[in-house]
Amino acid sequence: MADATRKLRVFCSYSHNDTEWLKKIRKAPAQLQRDEIELWRDRAIVAGMDWVTEIDAELERADIGLLLVSQNFIASDCCTGVEMKRALKRRREGRAVVVPVLLEPCYYANVKGFEMLAIM
Repeated sequence: MADATRKLRVFCSYSHNDTEWLKKIRKAPAQLQRDEIELWRDRAIVAGMDWVTEIDAELERADIGLLLVSQNFIASDCCTGVEMKRALKRRREGRAVVVPVLLEPCYYANVKGFEMLAIM
């Protein structure tokens, strides 16, 4: 977890089909982002960077995994199979907090890992 001398690092996992939701969420904690948190999303990756390596590194650094859950999120192998899975592993190890945000009603009962979210 973060200490008092640095910002909390938040990894935002979302489907690119839900970019409008991401834009809204990024506006909400504007003051927090300036002072206390650093919200990272894959749009920070620039051309020429290895996106897999960058996502992996940011997931490892994150204090908080913010999951923007929708049907699009559930349909994404990257969101559920990589990012959510890694965030939940870090949570079990006591190295991160996971915050799921349900963007819309969706069926996730059979998605591996979501049973962990249900007990949070």
